[in-house]
This record gives sequence, C-alpha cells and structure tokens, in this order.
Amino acid sequence: HNTYVKYESKVRLYLMPHLGQKSLVKLTPAQIRTFMAGLKREKVGASTRFEVLRVLRNALNRAIREEILTRNVALLVDMPKVSKDKGTAWNAREAITFLRAVRAHRLYAACVLVLVLGLRRSEVLGLRWQDIDFEARQFTPVKQVQRVKGAGLVLKDLKTESSQAVLPLPEFCARALEERRELQELERKIAGEHWSQELDHD
Repeated sequence: HNTYVKYESKVRLYLMPHLGQKSLVKLTPAQIRTFMAGLKREKVGASTRFEVLRVLRNALNRAIREEILTRNVALLVDMPKVSKDKGTAWNAREAITFLRAVRAHRLYAACVLVLVLGLRRSEVLGLRWQDIDFEARQFTPVKQVQRVKGAGLVLKDLKTESSQAVLPLPEFCARALEERRELQELERKIAGEHWSQELDHD
C-alpha cells in the first residue's frame, strides 16, 4: 500500500502534468532531461526527483514487458544525486541511558526490540504472541502494521519470504516481552468487556 501511495503521488504530481500528453513511443531522453531540469528549477528536492525518475523507469520497463515499447529511454537519463543522511548511531552508554529512561513505559519491550534487534516500527507493531517461541528463544515476524488512508491502521503480511525468517530472541528481549505479556494480562483484566481483541498482540 505504501509503495502504491508513493508511486501514485509521483505520477499524479509530476509525471502526468509534464509528460502525460507525450507519446510513449516518441519519448526521447532529451525530453526527459528537460523535464527533470524543470523539476530542479521548480525547487523540487533531489530525493523527490530521484523517485520520479525511478517511477518513470519502472513504468517504461513494464511497457516493454507488455510489448508497448522496445526500449526504455529513461535509462539513458542520469539519476539525480541524493546525499543520504546516515545519522549517528548511539554508543552503548547512550543506548543504556535511553532504555533506563523508558523502563517504566508500557511500550518498553517495543523499544528494546527496535534498539537490540533493529526491527522496523511496522514490524514491532505487527508482532503477535503466536509469532514468538519463548522456549526456543526465537520469533518469526510475519505481519506488519501500516496506516491505510480511509481504513486507519491495518495488519498486513510482510512483503517477502526472506523478511519472515526465523530470528533469534536474546534473553534480554525475551524478558522484556514476558514482562509486557504480564502487563497486558493486567490491562485486559482492568478493561474487562471493553478490551479490544484487535489489540490482543504485542
């Protein structure tokens, strides 16, 4: 869904207004370069221009597979250079300080999983108790939570089989999750009939 939203916005906001009236079979690298230069003059950011050209390349590749085109002229246009902000990783002392600060928070276990295992937010939110094997100290992420326009938060399958591989569950993470499960049981008892089954996962 997120990929669709990203692609659709690039087509609607940039490709259709500038190239929508041009014939695909007559499209030239020069026309695409002019289009990309125009986006730069309009102060469209490099990362957005990169995504726009990538969407166009993908679309033309699809047209080739459908035998609409014989070549992808967008491949002859250089991709905009994007400087990636790699950020600064925490050292061990900073990580420990953070975990101590959030120790009493009800989502402490989620913080542990993100920090220790490097899980994405969507993967942590999609983790269910049935995906965790406490005895074997391992877990298998199979779901993720995504925000879908008009539907709110939705539980979806992870994209690929490789992202659903069995992963080890370190003792530190397992303890945090076991505490979370105990707290959730307490929350369930307090909520009583108002407990939402949709929230009945980690």
